[in-house]
Amino acid sequence: MHAFSLLLAMTVLNGGAGEIAVPLEVHQALRVGVDGVASTDVPATVGLPFPEGAVEEADGRPALAVRGSDLYQFRTLRTHADGSVAWALADFRAALGPGGASSAYSVVAGTGRSEGDDLAVERADTIEIDTGPLRAVVRKTGFNLLDRVTVNGTAIIEPGRSAGLLCYGPDGAEFSAANDPEATVTIEENGPARAVIRAEGAHRDADGNRHFGWTVRMHFYRNSPEVRLFHTLRNGSREQIEHAKTTGAEISLGLGTGEPVKATVATPDGTVSVDAPVVALQGNNGFPKRRAGSLTAEQKGGAVGFSVTSGDRAVVEPGDADSLGPDLFWLDAAGPDGAGVAAGIRFAMGWFPKSLAAEPDAIRIGPWPKDNPPGYYFRFGSHATTEVLLVFHDQPLTDMAERMNRFQYRPIAKAPVEHYNRAGVFPLRLDRWVTYADELRTYEEHDLFFEHNYDTRRRMTDRIRPQFRIWRYHYWGAGGGLNQHDFARIALINGLRRRGAPQVSGQMYLEGEQRFHYNADFSVQHYDDFSAANVCTNRYSWRHHRDDSIHLCQMERAPITTSKVVFEDEHPHWRGLVLHYYKTGDERIREAIEAWADFRKDNTRNSVPTYTRYFGWGMRTLVEMSQFLDDPAFQELADKGRDNLLEARELVDGKLVVGHEWDRGFTLIQRTTPERATCKPFMDGHIVWDNLYYYLLHHPDGHDGRYWLSENPRIEQLGDLLMNTIEFFYHEAWFTESDPPATGPNSYGLPYTFPLYQKNELRPPTWRGYNDRPVWNLWAVAYRWTGEERFFQRGVQSLAKVARCVGGTYWTQDCPGVLRLLWMVNNPKADTTPPEAVADLEATALGDGRVRLTWTAPDRAAAYQIKYGDRRFVDYLGYDKFTMEFEHDPDRFMTWAAGNNVSDEPTPEPGRQQSYELTGLEPGSTVYVGIRSWDDADNRSPISNVVEFRVR
Repeated sequence: MHAFSLLLAMTVLNGGAGEIAVPLEVHQALRVGVDGVASTDVPATVGLPFPEGAVEEADGRPALAVRGSDLYQFRTLRTHADGSVAWALADFRAALGPGGASSAYSVVAGTGRSEGDDLAVERADTIEIDTGPLRAVVRKTGFNLLDRVTVNGTAIIEPGRSAGLLCYGPDGAEFSAANDPEATVTIEENGPARAVIRAEGAHRDADGNRHFGWTVRMHFYRNSPEVRLFHTLRNGSREQIEHAKTTGAEISLGLGTGEPVKATVATPDGTVSVDAPVVALQGNNGFPKRRAGSLTAEQKGGAVGFSVTSGDRAVVEPGDADSLGPDLFWLDAAGPDGAGVAAGIRFAMGWFPKSLAAEPDAIRIGPWPKDNPPGYYFRFGSHATTEVLLVFHDQPLTDMAERMNRFQYRPIAKAPVEHYNRAGVFPLRLDRWVTYADELRTYEEHDLFFEHNYDTRRRMTDRIRPQFRIWRYHYWGAGGGLNQHDFARIALINGLRRRGAPQVSGQMYLEGEQRFHYNADFSVQHYDDFSAANVCTNRYSWRHHRDDSIHLCQMERAPITTSKVVFEDEHPHWRGLVLHYYKTGDERIREAIEAWADFRKDNTRNSVPTYTRYFGWGMRTLVEMSQFLDDPAFQELADKGRDNLLEARELVDGKLVVGHEWDRGFTLIQRTTPERATCKPFMDGHIVWDNLYYYLLHHPDGHDGRYWLSENPRIEQLGDLLMNTIEFFYHEAWFTESDPPATGPNSYGLPYTFPLYQKNELRPPTWRGYNDRPVWNLWAVAYRWTGEERFFQRGVQSLAKVARCVGGTYWTQDCPGVLRLLWMVNNPKADTTPPEAVADLEATALGDGRVRLTWTAPDRAAAYQIKYGDRRFVDYLGYDKFTMEFEHDPDRFMTWAAGNNVSDEPTPEPGRQQSYELTGLEPGSTVYVGIRSWDDADNRSPISNVVEFRVR
């Protein structure tokens, strides 16, 4: 480790709770072309991980404080097994300098909150909030969002004047949240810095008929007149099973000015002031947006461009679909004395259509504007969330543009990369990050650049990847690299590990954040008031039809796309939601994960190894849900999948096509004939291998992936399978300069696919790094498990392909495997000397199927693995993919991984003779036994001398 990195590791977290000091970089998450604004007092939120035992709770909160801020509160998002804090969420107030950035804050030991009363107080019929300048009353029954609001004693909203949340049926009939007698209103979070009020219910008409559900979260902040609002429409109720049509949805707040209202509206050229009534409408436009597949009906037609109208008069003429509206979409409605309320919608250009309107007695916010003539279809199982900023004021508001800038491009806070690495509690425990500076230095120090290196160098400095887009639609069946990784998660990580560049790291962060918000709403199948176990469709034929099932396939079809809009089993789309939740504490994200888990739990197809992608990604899903939800049922399903794979022994014409080929090391989970059997490295070396390794890392008996320490025979066998696969890809799948017909220094890598039981006559792969990315994790893990230099060098070869990739391919350079290889190269083992091989292993038959083994324990040995079988052991049988011949005859030799394990090896006593009694052997059989050891640095010895004996 470099001196700077080591010093940082020592200063960031020294072990004890009283010694914690985590410096924070705080800056607005900006996109290219947008400047940040200075702030004297702005809310900032950050989720931080901590190692086990480092942070305890004090009165139910993490025992932490924010140095540099006088106003903060903490919340525990996750705990370790010992009860200490694994993830802590900090809310604090920050001052940002020019460009919207600051480094004046750090997390240290403390009491979990600053001085001061909680902002929210629960009464019998209401919840009251007092932020200092703003006082608000929220009704628990007849919920109308905000029933009363005063600012500095001036009434802005009087009781009973606000209509609250409204929705309109296909014929324009009005449905109101206030008509729902079963709506719930609760304090979700409370403290001296922030309070969150959560309300949930359904829109109903006066007769109780229902049209869509809703959830609202209102965030209030100390010393602030602002309310940050998350408004979610929901279509997932048993009462309304349809792809429903609506003519609009809005939020209506009554104004208590009693005087004519003038509205100030943001436009592309500044602002305009217009007497009410006035409507600002943002329709389809040229804002960066991305789609994959066909558009759903609610996104077709309707409003185009940005416009402002007052009655029948056009104040701002509508633009066309290629024009842009104002980046910051807001409207301020105020009376003659300047008192009123301003409202803004976050990224209205990207989430069009959206509207803001001022009436003489109300302000209307349109998540789905009534002013969009075609109306909207809303797919069953979907949610749709709009983020709104409300600013209440008792005098003319002069800084709404700056407030809206901070709202749309919110401050994010992040710790140094080394802190995340040392905490070791990522949703992916195998992740280790490096900074962009270390990444560039690695390429330079190992001379990995090629003639196209300019692109990679630019990426390390000023290249923006990914470009920020708002995802309007995604069809998860779309092929290519975007389906093999969760690129929202990659974007989030890149935003966190990029330092000192708000417009660069901010653009990355925004890409991930917006994608997560889309995923949580539209890609998760939501069933709001019943279980997914009661749902069946003709598309999901593996689900059992129950008597009380809801048959979605019998729903009346609407002009709306449903196929593969939601997450499915064969790709890793949802996983970044977990990290996003821990980073932000956004409870809407947790709810989305829980909804997806409910849907997933009833589907056990992943536990049956019949198709590679379903099995591999399904195993990961089960383990992650088991961890996130602390639900052992998911772990049990994953264990079942492991056992099904290890026990699979289906033969077709003498060839194994379902299960693991122990003689060579590949896992084939596709029903096919031997003649057609192929290996796709991205399936076997990435989807299956990575996810089985993830299962191993997180299994209670997995010893952090050190499978040779496990006393669980299934876990040890799974580790052997993974090591066997590593040997397969190292020897068979990899093309090198010496492998015909490859030529030239850049020919090494992997083919996309190759036959398993036919001579390999494939052309050499292209030199682009795309080809071998599926197996990058193998080299980093193999080096960790064995300390062998050959795996380290193979990882360096892979990084060379990354650095030489023409175009700086985003799919290649930002894959998780690259970071793991970079971590490996930046942190080589200080000790790679393995224990010597045992050379004096002897066996004595005792009778009754028992054999005593004796040997001298080698120096440095810390753990043993003893194996026995019916053939001699070698690490690899030496299959030649061009001649289809084995160097070691499979009838006489077997791979070390294929041997039978014992589960109670003795603890090594270096230099002393040790023994072990092997039992349960079949008398009369010939058995071969070997032993190898690991040291405390996880360096693996060679196989011992192999002894042969006949069992008595």
